[in-house]
Amino acid sequence: ATLSSKAIAPASPDSTGAGDCLVPSMESAPMASQLARADKPLVGRLVEVFGLARGARSYDESSQEETQEVVEVDGECGCCLAWSASSESYVIQTFNGLSVTVPEANLREWTPPPAEEGGFDAAWPISDRGEQGQATARFAETVVSCLGDKGYCVIQTFMSDQERADAWASAQEQDREFFRLKREVETGYMGFDSNNKVAWLQANGEEDLNPGEEDLDNTAFQPSQEIITSLGSAIGGLVPSLGISYNYLMDPLLRMSMTKTEEEDYLPESVRDMMHDSESNWSEPVQEYIHFSKRRRLSVMHLIENGGGDIWFYPK
Repeated sequence: ATLSSKAIAPASPDSTGAGDCLVPSMESAPMASQLARADKPLVGRLVEVFGLARGARSYDESSQEETQEVVEVDGECGCCLAWSASSESYVIQTFNGLSVTVPEANLREWTPPPAEEGGFDAAWPISDRGEQGQATARFAETVVSCLGDKGYCVIQTFMSDQERADAWASAQEQDREFFRLKREVETGYMGFDSNNKVAWLQANGEEDLNPGEEDLDNTAFQPSQEIITSLGSAIGGLVPSLGISYNYLMDPLLRMSMTKTEEEDYLPESVRDMMHDSESNWSEPVQEYIHFSKRRRLSVMHLIENGGGDIWFYPK
């Protein structure tokens, strides 16, 4: 399940690398005495948990205390948020959305492989307390530098297994109206060799785009939509350096792979065939695509649930 929205110079010496999860100093946050940097070198860095067979204590961010719940995180990677003096451990958020405390002896700094080898270019800034949004600003500079350098940027976000499961279940609701884009324009929207069915999701705060789907609950996709919206807000002021302007986000499009059985149910319709029907309004999908291609400046794909694979980019 993928949520897409169409919505930016080589990295400067001051840009942050992928090994930094861009967490600012937490000294201005509540409980500073408990969650201070305390000259701990791993704070704000990407780390890997190792040798922790007994599991780790879950961490409640609202109370800023450990809980009694023990979760398995050995071998997982994530961002080191802070040092907790009360538990004498680092506070870690894994890429799977778990907040835990881990002893220093069970952590090591981790550098992701390049995006082209299954890694990523930047980690999502998961804390932005204090320093007037410094985390988001540094993250945005990294993303824009990467886009200017190679034309794309792979971002590691933080999403829990439950959030992904909820989105997957919501995507498969029986009343959700999936469809295929018209054959002549599908590649322009979806890329080459697409095997996807799609459904529109209304943007946050908008009325439902599909009047027949007023009973559908899209709450499960809100985390993904917020990520896309926040990304646009973060980089919007910087993209003019790339020769483009950011005005708004188009409505998000949910896309899912089809099974062999579903392919027969979602055969793409051709505009050419529609031309034989005087009431088909055949020119509308062509006009919509022309309008779309003129406005599109940046395509954003949030991969929610998948079994792995490759994404190929072709130069224009």
